[in-house]
Amino acid sequence: MIMKNTLKIALLTSLISISLSSCSRDKANVISQASTAQIESIESGQSSEGEYIVKRKGLSYLEGDASFQSKFGATIIKTIKPLLINIIKVDDPSNVEKMKKDSSIEYIEPNYVRSMKIQSSEVSASSGVSAQSVQKASIMKANTIYKGKSFINIAVVSTGVDLTHPDLKNKLVTGYSAFDESDSAQDINGVGTSQAGLIVASNATAGVFGVAPSCKVMPIKAMNQDGLMKDSNLIDGVTWAIDHGASVVTFTAEGDKPSKALDDMIKYAYTKKVPLIVGSGDSKSGKPSYPAASKGVITVGSIGSDNRSVTSNTGEWVSVSAPGSNIITTSSTKNSKIPANYAVMSGSAMSSAYVAGEMALIISKYPTLDMLGLRNHLELTSDDLGKSGPDDQTGFGRTNLVKSLSVSPPKKK
Repeated sequence: MIMKNTLKIALLTSLISISLSSCSRDKANVISQASTAQIESIESGQSSEGEYIVKRKGLSYLEGDASFQSKFGATIIKTIKPLLINIIKVDDPSNVEKMKKDSSIEYIEPNYVRSMKIQSSEVSASSGVSAQSVQKASIMKANTIYKGKSFINIAVVSTGVDLTHPDLKNKLVTGYSAFDESDSAQDINGVGTSQAGLIVASNATAGVFGVAPSCKVMPIKAMNQDGLMKDSNLIDGVTWAIDHGASVVTFTAEGDKPSKALDDMIKYAYTKKVPLIVGSGDSKSGKPSYPAASKGVITVGSIGSDNRSVTSNTGEWVSVSAPGSNIITTSSTKNSKIPANYAVMSGSAMSSAYVAGEMALIISKYPTLDMLGLRNHLELTSDDLGKSGPDDQTGFGRTNLVKSLSVSPPKKK
């Protein structure tokens, strides 16, 4: 039963609207690599002004960075070594065209900015209890079957995590900030903290239940306080997490532009056997949005008790759906706009966090599964919704946490 203080939280949070989708031209923050208060972007979907991601062909790296910069009039801002890509600043657009035509360049593309949206939760005391009971019942039963292992780390690539939160501080491993390449992944918004709570928090008094409470969260700060994230920061955060022991990585970011650099990141994760769990996005759209529509990721849509959330994006790329409406979870104590410690949140970012926790349990319980086996087990233990078989609305259906931990995957012949 949810305590009275939790109901007060639910009522308070019904008045809160957290919209992280865009930033108008006159309000845009100027963001650089050095600070979370900076992003050289106007709006989601545009490229970071004058910044590009470039990948040189193998032997051309032997010429050195100085030669490259001089030849193309570019300044290297950052190098993401696992993928051998450079983030560059180019003042003269003609130099970009020059690089596109040069045989030593594999590709050059804008450093796009992508966004995350978290929907406000319109709840009353009764609807808050109802929505929570669906989420709680499944998680509580699953927790009696399997809670995971402490050596399994789930990287949450988002706004960071509140490192001092009482329900989280003992369930975190060292994280990373893609803004200044430090381990200071303190949350600057609250969303990352909420995602982390849904994965590992456990506080029955507050009505908060994590999918994988015995696992650990690796906080990765790659998104600014307005919910905007450069491709370079996303790629840096994801590859850092993979190289530092993450078993699963989750993030949610929307953008209409595909990216070869993001594709390289996805391939890297696949070769390292680290599933990428991505929220479908929340723009009420059926158009391709990247990286959710990219091949190689597990894309998760948001669902309430029975139906797809109306804001959740759809498409053939949706793998499964998971709880994402009116989720009572942890929140950042550093954000004055959210009641201290707890909030009610909605959106596919919550759904992807739920599935990231579920995937962590599957990896831990069935360690012999390969990447395809992990995806198949998640999808085939989901509850089919709507017409028979996978569909654009909910994918293979609503994930069944209990079933995924109770039904052993078939053995390889």
